[in-house]
Amino acid sequence: MLIPEGTFYKTKTVLLLGGRIDNAHHETKAYLALADTEALHLAVEKAVEMTDEEDTLIAVTADHSHVFTMGGYTKLTSDILGMFSMGGCNKLTSDILNQICRVSNTH
Repeated sequence: MLIPEGTFYKTKTVLLLGGRIDNAHHETKAYLALADTEALHLAVEKAVEMTDEEDTLIAVTADHSHVFTMGGYTKLTSDILGMFSMGGCNKLTSDILNQICRVSNTH
């Protein structure tokens, strides 16, 4: 196969997939989604360290994920992975870091 001069061509390809990020979102496990995102970041750093950009294409994907929102009236010093009290007589609590993919239980 002839490759024209100046054509983008790499001889090696590395594919990095953060496949559990989306699963963690669907399970409404914010910590796992964030931990898997960090693991993907570390994998990219390691791949860059172990390869040569002259002959290697590094493709990175996480399929897709969902957005986070900050919920409630929490204190500035609160851990975003913690819980907060919604107050009132029912003493309900909820995650501070909410995920949009969570099914609403309002009717």
